[in-house]
Amino acid sequence: MAGTLTELLLDRAHSAVVSMDEQGIITYWNPGAERIFGMTGSEALGQVMVDLLVPARYRDAHVHGVARFLATGEGPALDRRIEMAALRADRTEFPAEITLSALPDGRN
Repeated sequence: MAGTLTELLLDRAHSAVVSMDEQGIITYWNPGAERIFGMTGSEALGQVMVDLLVPARYRDAHVHGVARFLATGEGPALDRRIEMAALRADRTEFPAEITLSALPDGRN
């Protein structure tokens, strides 16, 4: 059986589920993300999330928000549903409803 139980469950979600590490590199991309963003997991994994999915006008705010979170463990958008624009593989924007969550990675 490939993947963790959590990954197996998330692979069946209709919503997009995307994970990134502390450097902003995409580490998980479910089939819902493939449908919504129009790119396969093999195309997305290992890419810088902000460059791939965030419109240019929001990138600085995202980078600063991640840096603030890494420094303080806090962020105003965490665990709240927000609406913002996202990018598809063809670079067109679409309105997205997202929730940002921070999960421990088990390395500490």
